[in-house]
Amino acid sequence: MAKPPKFVYTPPEEVYEDDGADLYLNCSASGSPKIMVAWYKENDPEPIVSDRLSAMLFIPRFTVTDEGSYYCRASLYDQEIEDRTVLKLRKSMLYTSLQGIKRQLRVLKAILQAPHPQVESVVVSPAVVGDDFTITCTVSNWKGQVLFVHNREPVNLEQGSRYSVDTQPQGQVNGEWHTVAHALSVRQATLGDSGVVECYLTPDIFGSTDVMIKEHTGLISTPESTDKISQPDPTLSPGKIVELRGPSIVTEGATLLLTCLVSPVVQHCLLQLSHL
Repeated sequence: MAKPPKFVYTPPEEVYEDDGADLYLNCSASGSPKIMVAWYKENDPEPIVSDRLSAMLFIPRFTVTDEGSYYCRASLYDQEIEDRTVLKLRKSMLYTSLQGIKRQLRVLKAILQAPHPQVESVVVSPAVVGDDFTITCTVSNWKGQVLFVHNREPVNLEQGSRYSVDTQPQGQVNGEWHTVAHALSVRQATLGDSGVVECYLTPDIFGSTDVMIKEHTGLISTPESTDKISQPDPTLSPGKIVELRGPSIVTEGATLLLTCLVSPVVQHCLLQLSHL
């Protein structure tokens, strides 16, 4: 019994050739001298070329019409083996590359024409120690969340913290929300909440605002101790009698009442004399 054929040399899975160039492809088998090797084009039952043990496929002036799948068959009686290859015009590979570049350019053009996400504004409400306040970051063309950063530290939005975020759509374009407001609420403001608050969409797209926490101005100030309050300077010389009041004529045996006013603190001194 003859040994089955075995390929010695087969072409690559894909072969590229220039337009108009002559193409040569060899296919060889080993075994019995009666082994026939033949080249076929797919869907064509007639061999292009055949010979014993080796066959050379020759296509002069290769063109686009010669592209396609080819196979080499080695046979001995009822035993057969095959190996396939695909022939392509070299400019077809370039054309494919150009088509890929064109597709990439179309995608890039669509990206460039699409509205870019951006931060429209970052606004802070009046902030007073002990009160709640809000920082509103309004964004456009952005459907994701935003990251709030306070003095270079991400804001803690975990449950139980003083911070929470509420999202509210603002305007529509072509039936879709164009702008969205992300409101960061801060409860019971402290002076430590002052600083810079940033609103990030991406590392390159963000907005910021300065936050200044004010103290209450309507509170009654603590009075200073009396030893710190300076006494007003007297307008009269110390120890001077300002006025002495009393009757100019007194009847013998009557009671006389005299009034004396003394500086610096004007006070009354009453002098009563009886039985004059």
